[in-house]
Amino acid sequence: MIIYYISIAIPAIGFIVHPHVSARANNIMWTGLSAFWLILIGFRHEVGCDWQPYSNLYNSVEFQFSNFSELLARNTTWVELSAPFTPGPGYTAINWISALSGLGLYGVNTICAVAI
Repeated sequence: MIIYYISIAIPAIGFIVHPHVSARANNIMWTGLSAFWLILIGFRHEVGCDWQPYSNLYNSVEFQFSNFSELLARNTTWVELSAPFTPGPGYTAINWISALSGLGLYGVNTICAVAI
């Protein structure tokens, strides 16, 4: 839990010291913090109550479809696999691309972290 407190404390401290730091140091700090958050979000493992539905969704996509249109046609059957949500085509595409490239669920998380 301490890692989450740190991820909140660092930007809070950054806002406090911002007037006393050069622009270059400020850019370096925010870039470092962004990289930290990217790693924290992208490489999480079985964290949160939503892990299992996302894992089920990824496992239902992994290497089972030869093309993206076939994958989208199956989108309606994911309700049973990943209730209580049904993913959109963008998230479906991210899962499919990550599975085909061998990045796994961590690739999905990292791509989504970059997107936000």
